[in-house]
Amino acid sequence: MSSSQEDLIYDCIVLGAGPQGLVSAKTYLQCSPSANLLLLDSQPTLGGTWAPSRLYPGLTTQNPISQYEFTDFPMSSDWIKSGKKYEYIPGSEVSRYLQQYAEHYHLVERCRFGEMIDQVERNSAGWMVLTSLILGEGLVEGRRHVYYTKQLIVATGMSFNPKLPAPFPGQSEFEMDGGRVFHCKYVPQQLEFLKSDEVRSIVVLGGGKYSVDMVTMCAGLGKKVEWVIRPSSQAGSGSKCTYPETTRGHPDGGGPVSGEVGQSDVGAAKMHPNMYDTSSWGYWFWQSGRFWLGYWIMGLYWRIMGWVTNMTSRSVENLREAKVELARNGCFLSAAAIMQTPTMMEVLSDPAKVTIHRASITKLEAGVVNLTSTHGLNRTISTIPSTAVILATGWNAPYPFFSDSLKMELGLPVPISSYPANLHQHWEELDQAADKELLAKLPFLKYSPLDSSPLTHTQFRQYRYIVPTAHFSPSFPPHLRNIVFGGTAQANLHILSAEMQAIWGVAYLLSSASPDLYPLPTLPKSLNEAEYHTALQTRFQERKYPGRGREIPSLLWEYIGYTDALLNDIGLQGRGMGLWTIQSPRLYSGVVEEWLRRGRTEIDGRENKKVV
Repeated sequence: MSSSQEDLIYDCIVLGAGPQGLVSAKTYLQCSPSANLLLLDSQPTLGGTWAPSRLYPGLTTQNPISQYEFTDFPMSSDWIKSGKKYEYIPGSEVSRYLQQYAEHYHLVERCRFGEMIDQVERNSAGWMVLTSLILGEGLVEGRRHVYYTKQLIVATGMSFNPKLPAPFPGQSEFEMDGGRVFHCKYVPQQLEFLKSDEVRSIVVLGGGKYSVDMVTMCAGLGKKVEWVIRPSSQAGSGSKCTYPETTRGHPDGGGPVSGEVGQSDVGAAKMHPNMYDTSSWGYWFWQSGRFWLGYWIMGLYWRIMGWVTNMTSRSVENLREAKVELARNGCFLSAAAIMQTPTMMEVLSDPAKVTIHRASITKLEAGVVNLTSTHGLNRTISTIPSTAVILATGWNAPYPFFSDSLKMELGLPVPISSYPANLHQHWEELDQAADKELLAKLPFLKYSPLDSSPLTHTQFRQYRYIVPTAHFSPSFPPHLRNIVFGGTAQANLHILSAEMQAIWGVAYLLSSASPDLYPLPTLPKSLNEAEYHTALQTRFQERKYPGRGREIPSLLWEYIGYTDALLNDIGLQGRGMGLWTIQSPRLYSGVVEEWLRRGRTEIDGRENKKVV
């Protein structure tokens, strides 16, 4: 890169070229067409988790076409024309769709790939981004690039920094003998090895959604799979729930769709406590606790749902070892706990394909994985012949390119050990007050099986999961309100949530920099108001999605109310529909244009008042 390019100050840099980054860039340019905008991504191509380098056999969405497309760019391909529009969307189709989207809006030429983000710092212009060039299989070249920007959109996602356990005893011997141990993120690069004849059985460690994907994929390769889920005594262990592939008809009558579409059903969402819905008739009847009949019906609903799901799991002998139990707690499952893939139940119910172990890996030897399981006072040690161990062990705290001091300002997780005691006390008091309000408004949350295991990192403290709460302090310099985050909260309709976060974030950035040109969103009037709302978010996540919600915010059933709140903030009407309506991104088409029209009307009104 030439020195003149390095010295260039961009109007906006977007970190990440996945769905969130792409739609953020497109929205920014739609609102500010002359902006000098750049996208940076560490992968060789765009797509994020759907980039070609991240794809593996069997990877699909859990949504049909109408649920997984941008509001202004319908998905179209030979795959759809072949009559498969109501099936899960293969990863290759999603990757192709994102490429088409980027080409249509001329984003590809604004992307720089193979740029590993090493460090992000504030400077006099706004932000300085330091990157290293990635070559080949993750090799980082010594040469570094420096970029400067006035505004920053962070859209790197939550699944790019693998969480790895400490090396197992004997791992070196295992690998010297030809065995391999690797995180599920790197499965595409290890695919030829997994397919080879030298691999007969594969050990998958983990109990979340990625582990289910790995199990079904490896079984599809014709390998015997040993699925190891940590004992239930260990925090965070085990898969919480499995659902059949389809649940109900598609909204246009075209055929069955995934169970996840049920999460787009407004009526079904009313059965869930929702901090973004505390005024509708559904809230008053079912959630408020003031109408005993509605509250009783909701409790009965969850007992029936738990019974049906538990009976499904118990009826499949091979699933019993997984100890899938819901009871009343089905209301409190996270997005990662609802596991659906097209061949999931077929694979998991076949003991010839999959053996499920509630155990821990205690040692590796040449061609052997040793497990230890405990049942009461009995301890069992078993050995599994295998040359491949896939670690579906989750992801580390995101955004490693910010310093801890900057993370505190930005409301990002930092190690508990480095968090100031006065800030910890401050948020604890706010959380306690917020918890009392939540339980008063949403009494069903008192049944949540709270996770009491100690946290290693602080929780996200961002208003609407987009803007740091510190931005609302009267002492915070207005010109430093130049950063937003996208994709922090994991929503069911990810594409729709990404698009609504993008328009909110862009409205915040542009109106902060040019209030005479762009209307400000409705924002908290004080730091106290912003912090208290954030505390409500935090405690709601802890109660609604115990375990995962403490680390990664989820909006599995709340995204309709959440996206409507975002639209209301920027002066637009929400799109939440009537009872039993299936929500679709197409209902939200035109929101950017509508916001721009509103802005022109508002600004013209201001000018007219000045003239008068």
